[in-house]
Amino acid sequence: MKKPLYFLLLLLVVNCQKSKQPSIVQNICECYKIQKDVGMDSKLNNCLKDFNNRIAQLENNELIKQEFETLAFNLISYCEEYQYDFNKMKLSIYKGREELLNIKEKDSLENLIKNQENLSINLSKSAEFKIIEGNLDEAMQLVNRSIKIDNQIQISYYIRSFLHHKNGEFQKAIDDIISFGNLTENDENARFAFELTKHNLEVKVKKTKYNNGYK
Repeated sequence: MKKPLYFLLLLLVVNCQKSKQPSIVQNICECYKIQKDVGMDSKLNNCLKDFNNRIAQLENNELIKQEFETLAFNLISYCEEYQYDFNKMKLSIYKGREELLNIKEKDSLENLIKNQENLSINLSKSAEFKIIEGNLDEAMQLVNRSIKIDNQIQISYYIRSFLHHKNGEFQKAIDDIISFGNLTENDENARFAFELTKHNLEVKVKKTKYNNGYK
C-alpha cells in the first residue's frame, strides 16, 4: 500500500508522537543522505520501501494515519538533511515567480493603496511583489502596515513569518505563523501548512539555542 509524498505530508498534525529517533527514521534518513541529483520528493519516495511494506500490514486507517503523522514529524525533528531541504523549499516559494510581476497590476495596486481601497489586503499583495523583486526591507514595511491597519488578515501573517524566517528570526516567525493558524478556518490543507511550518521553526529555534550554548 504505497502512499505518495503529498499524502505523507498532509497527514502531519501537531500532536504527533515526540519520541527519540526511531530506527526506521534513521534508516530513511541514511538513505535520504545518499540520494543525488533528484528533488526532495523523489529523494524521500526512494527511501520509503521498508516503511510502505510495514504499514501495508495495517488494516486500520487510523493506525496508518498515525504512522504517517509520526514519520513526517520525526523526519523534520531528526533528519538534518531532510530539514535542510525543507527549509530551502520554504524559503524558495517566491523564486521563479518573476512572471507574476505584472507592471499593470503593480501600478493598479499602487493606485488602490493611494486611494485607501482594501488597504490592508493590497499592502500585503504589494509586499509579495517586493519579495519577488528581492526588496525584503520594503516588503516588511508594507506587511507591517497591513497588520497595523487590520490584524485579521490571514495572509499578512504568513508573509511576515516568511520574512522573519528569511532573516533568521525564528521565534518571531513562530509567533506570526501561530497568528496565521489562529485565523485559519477549517481547511485541512491550510492547517497542515500551519502545523508543519510551526514545527519546523520550533526545531530551528532549538538547534540555534543548542549551537549557541543553551541546553
